[in-house]
Amino acid sequence: RQQCSSLSVEPCEKASCVVAVMKLPGLDMAALQKREEEYDLVKTDFYNLDGEDEKSAGSGLMCLPLKDDSDFIRRWGEERFQVAYGQYGIKCIWNEEEHRNILPCPVYLRHCVLAAKKAGEVAENSFLDDTFLVDRKTSIRQYLEARPDIMDLQPPDNLKERYNG
Repeated sequence: RQQCSSLSVEPCEKASCVVAVMKLPGLDMAALQKREEEYDLVKTDFYNLDGEDEKSAGSGLMCLPLKDDSDFIRRWGEERFQVAYGQYGIKCIWNEEEHRNILPCPVYLRHCVLAAKKAGEVAENSFLDDTFLVDRKTSIRQYLEARPDIMDLQPPDNLKERYNG
């Protein structure tokens, strides 16, 4: 089965998730868009965790999947699509039917779990229970219960500093 290391957020009525909010002084928006080329960067309100104030605490950018590959090609061109994806046999980026059996890249998933854990229990539980595989049914917690070995994996040397939480 194919594995992927992308993580996105989708609108879902009456659902929420805990995210990290950070200021990026001197943000180069063009460079960020290029780095996150397969996403729409959407301005989104965020709220404090304490839940006492229903008023937005601010707004930030959220990575949502592009609606379809024609959006990518319109933005970056067919040649970029072929270089980044096509040459590896990837025909589409966010197509549910094409990717219905795709699984998370184990080392990247471990990295995400460690980062959520480092952010505290509320963030960790949100990540484990409010994040799903591409089937939109299997939570990360359920997947890790079936694959506990993932948390014992070590990243390759070139990613150790970045992927150790």
